Amino acid sequence: MITPISLVLFLAGLIQSAPAPTGIVQGTVVREGTLEPIVGAKVTLGGVSMTLRQAQMTLSNEAVGESVPPEAIAAARSVIAQQTAGGTTAAPPMAAVTDSAGHFSFAGVPTGNVNVRVELEGYFGQPVNGFYPDFATSSVAVKANEAVNARILMVPGGTVSGKVFDSNGKPFFNAIVAIFRPAYTRGQLTLEGI
Repeated sequence: MITPISLVLFLAGLIQSAPAPTGIVQGTVVREGTLEPIVGAKVTLGGVSMTLRQAQMTLSNEAVGESVPPEAIAAARSVIAQQTAGGTTAAPPMAAVTDSAGHFSFAGVPTGNVNVRVELEGYFGQPVNGFYPDFATSSVAVKANEAVNARILMVPGGTVSGKVFDSNGKPFFNAIVAIFRPAYTRGQLTLEGI
């Protein structure tokens, strides 16, 4: 015989064992200004994934008066606090690599807003305050049992080459060459290394 208590316990067990709703995040990573796919890019889902070096650079930029988004400052402080406490700054649990068509896909993604982050050596994200981050990000809203598509644009890095000559027009060997760009720090025009 089924008693009311056993029925309640049975139903409670069903409710607790019901899987959380999930969706699919898929998309393509392309070169900015073209439809050219980017092959082999690392795509991660989840919160902000920031290396210790990136966290230090973010806080350094803030310290000299540059405009840094508040969420980047909070993420940087969190990474440094974790590192100081002896913790790790582990990458998000879901990661993939783009295929030959620049596509990626994640199944079983929990519903809600999710950050998509893409990284590949030699490519950069869209500029923020004149600086090109070494990753591109996008936020997508994941709905239960639905697929959401993301198109992530990356900016290819460049190469500088040339020859150095002395004042007599002869090749100058073993010259030290640096690249600078103009920047403003607290309203003052400066040159900063790239």
